[in-house]
Amino acid sequence: MKKYLSILSAAIILASCGGKPTKVIIMASGDVKAENHIVTLEPGTTHNEVIVSDPGEYVTVKSEGKDQNFTVPGPGVYILNLKKDTISGSFQN
Repeated sequence: MKKYLSILSAAIILASCGGKPTKVIIMASGDVKAENHIVTLEPGTTHNEVIVSDPGEYVTVKSEGKDQNFTVPGPGVYILNLKKDTISGSFQN
C-alpha cells in the first residue's frame, strides 16, 4: 500500500509540473532582488538565496555599476553562485 501511495504521489507531482520548468537558484552575499530575469545585487555579508522561475534565455546580474549576463541553456534547475567564496559540488543529472 505504501508503494502504491508513493507512486501515486509522484505521478501527481509530475502531472502538476506540466512541462519541464526552468529555475535558477541564486546564492549571494548581500541584498538580492529579482524581477523577471534581472537580478540586482548589493554586496554585503549576509547569505541570501533567491529563486528565479522561467527566466528565459539568460539572467542579467546588476552589481556595482556592472551588468553581466549568464545564459540558461534549457529546462532544468541551475545554481548561480555570486559569492566571493566558493562552494563545491558536482554535476547532477
